[in-house]
Amino acid sequence: MARVAIVGAGLAGLTLARRLAPKHKVTVYEKSRGPGGRIATRYAGDFEFDHGAQYFTARTRAFRDFLEPLIGQGLISPWHGRCVEISPTGAVSERAWDESRPRYVGVPRMNVVGKALAGGLDIRFGTKVERVERFGTGWRLLLDDMPEPVDTDWLVVTAPLPQAKALLADIEGFGAAVCGRKMLGCFSLMLGFDSPPALAYDAAVVSGA
Repeated sequence: MARVAIVGAGLAGLTLARRLAPKHKVTVYEKSRGPGGRIATRYAGDFEFDHGAQYFTARTRAFRDFLEPLIGQGLISPWHGRCVEISPTGAVSERAWDESRPRYVGVPRMNVVGKALAGGLDIRFGTKVERVERFGTGWRLLLDDMPEPVDTDWLVVTAPLPQAKALLADIEGFGAAVCGRKMLGCFSLMLGFDSPPALAYDAAVVSGA
C-alpha cells in the first residue's frame, strides 16, 4: 500500500483521492477550512456566495456518469435560470440556453458537492504545504502546522498554478513545466442587499466587454 499525498481539496484532488483511497494510504492537504476549491461557498453574515463557480456543465459522458449519484442524492440539480445578454449600449435580450447541455448547481449551495466528495477521506484542513522536496524514491513535505516533515511515496499537486509554482519551481523536471504557464484570473464581486433587486433575470452575459 503506497502513501499518497495530494495537495488541494478541490474537485480534482477529492476525485483522485476517492479513486485511490481503497487501495492506498491517501492524505489530502488543504490550506482552507473546507473542501471544494472553486466550488466552495463563502459566508458573510446572513449572506452566502457561490463565488467560484455559479454553475457548471457536463459535456462528456464520463462526467455525466460521475454526476448521476450526486443527482440521485439531491445534491446536484439542473439550473433553469433566466439568462439574458446585455449589449454595450445597455440593451437586454433573452439568451437561449441549449437544453441538450444543462447547467447544474449544488443544492442548496455549491459547497455540498465538495463536502459529499470529502466524506470518509483523510483531509488535513487548515494545513498549508510550505515546501516539497525529493526524498529517496519519494517525497518530503514541510507543513506550516507541524514541526516534523511528512514523507510520502507519491505526490500529486492539484492546487492552482501560482501555488503549484511555489512548490515545484525548483524541482528538477517540474520547474520548466509549471513556470512556462500562466493562469487567467477571474474576479468575483459579492454584493448583499437588504431586499432582492428587481431584476427580470438570474444571469447575464455582457457582450463586447
